[in-house]
Amino acid sequence: MNKREIKHTKFLAFLLDPNESHGLGDSFLFAFLSGFSKNISIPLMMLHTELCEVKPEWKTTAQNNKDKKSIDIYLKIPKHGTANESLHIFIENKIKSRENVDNNGNYQLTTYSKMVNEWAVKNNVHVGNIKKIFLTERGEDEVSDQEWQKITYGNEVIYAINQIFELKNNTLSNYIKQVLLDYKLLIDGDDEFDIQIEKIARNVNGEYIDWIRKNKGSNNEAISINEQWQRNNFFIRYSKACNYLSRYDSDLRSDFLNEWNKIKPSTIDIRGKNYEFNIQTSSRTFFRFSVLTKSNIENIQKISNNPQKEWLESKINLAFEIGLKPLEGKNEEFYTWATLVLGPLNASEDRKSLVNKLAASFDANDKKVITPYYTRIIPAKKLIPTALRNIDKVKDEINKLLFHCYSNGVLNQNPIKLTNEFEKIVEKLNSSLEDYFLLLNQE
Repeated sequence: MNKREIKHTKFLAFLLDPNESHGLGDSFLFAFLSGFSKNISIPLMMLHTELCEVKPEWKTTAQNNKDKKSIDIYLKIPKHGTANESLHIFIENKIKSRENVDNNGNYQLTTYSKMVNEWAVKNNVHVGNIKKIFLTERGEDEVSDQEWQKITYGNEVIYAINQIFELKNNTLSNYIKQVLLDYKLLIDGDDEFDIQIEKIARNVNGEYIDWIRKNKGSNNEAISINEQWQRNNFFIRYSKACNYLSRYDSDLRSDFLNEWNKIKPSTIDIRGKNYEFNIQTSSRTFFRFSVLTKSNIENIQKISNNPQKEWLESKINLAFEIGLKPLEGKNEEFYTWATLVLGPLNASEDRKSLVNKLAASFDANDKKVITPYYTRIIPAKKLIPTALRNIDKVKDEINKLLFHCYSNGVLNQNPIKLTNEFEKIVEKLNSSLEDYFLLLNQE
């Protein structure tokens, strides 16, 4: 587990524990469970949430001390009116990483399921009283064991924090208010913050980047003592900015992002019908684009004006998304996927009906969790199979599976041409949207 996961796990366990010093009692736990209780069938009103036991880094009693395998958070919640019967919730948490595979090819969640199932048999726990939860940032990760049901920080945890502010704002201490706001910003702002800060980084004069690259860590004896002092003072005063610019400059995704943003808009003809191809607001982790008819663009923009949650500058909050997420300790390989994401909509918009309409057109078998802001419509592996890749292989996959854009790894200036399979996906998407908006306008 990486350091970021450990911090998130400990803090989340702290918030979920009704006996901790945060003063929230069981209100955060209740809000957290209610955020996904309908989709994951949690009998919320039958639970004594105030009596919940929370154990980070859960291991079975059968494990020896040398066995490092542990599930991030375990919740034991007694049920109303039943002697010695409880709901047991196991939460595995992933931040900036994916499900691990050991040296023998055993997937982490499959191994954990075996641990939990063996524990349940020994302790006479009915399978119906066990829930296995896989908690990730955006929910794009696939699972090796379908018993693990997916939820996200960006939706369920944010939902719980919002509920606390809505229901208990007048009774919260200033300290816990600030802690929750900071935590919410950390979870909710990653992508939006990255987009803004990367704009600044891209606009920094190249001379400054060259100067930082040349002088950072340098012990050039040829420069004067005064120049050395000025240089060292600069790096001390602006250490965070210099470190960020250095990391940004050396991140292979930065050049890819600069290339990506140079892809020109195109009008694409598919069987006599015109579609507008546009690059959308992107970051080093999320590369986005849309392929929609003009009428669908106008209709989506009308329902994408959510003042509380902005996403794409174009207000076309339905976009294909290619993800590049570096794994811990990896500099040249990235965990990649591609999907279709529905972003924030107007508060009055019926998100559920639109998600279901779009998902049905793609025969998406996975159960859709109707999240408040970001919902994956197409399973990640349907467009580009999830895998570890370097940048060149990502370009190859885009060319092969989505649209022709690169020649020998170099961006070409020709109009975009979609692959045959991706043309069919674009047609399905736009046809489904047209049907949806037609019915919506008739109501």
